[in-house]
Amino acid sequence: MKPNQSFAFNAERLARQTMQDVSPQQNRYRVSNQPQAQDLFSLWSRHLGNDRLFEDVRTEVHDANAYLDSARNRRMTEAGVRLGVVATFGFIGTVTTGFLGMNLIDETAASCG
Repeated sequence: MKPNQSFAFNAERLARQTMQDVSPQQNRYRVSNQPQAQDLFSLWSRHLGNDRLFEDVRTEVHDANAYLDSARNRRMTEAGVRLGVVATFGFIGTVTTGFLGMNLIDETAASCG
């Protein structure tokens, strides 16, 4: 595996793991059953803007995931095109050698009689 392929594979794996970690219900943690702790958590969450930051990170992760999907699809398409070209030349070679290998003209019969 080439170094850039290894990096792309690791980046894709990291993006998929992050997508699984960043679920829609993640920012609704229950920190405590006590109302004071819940109120304090809510206060700090609003003060720090956790919902906005969460949406920013979530959007970036989705964008990274979409980019990695398109890059993987592009690589697979290029590999398919290369395989198609190789198969076409292989088919042409097979037909040509098959045609040339047939004994259409019988030289022995022509020279004997």
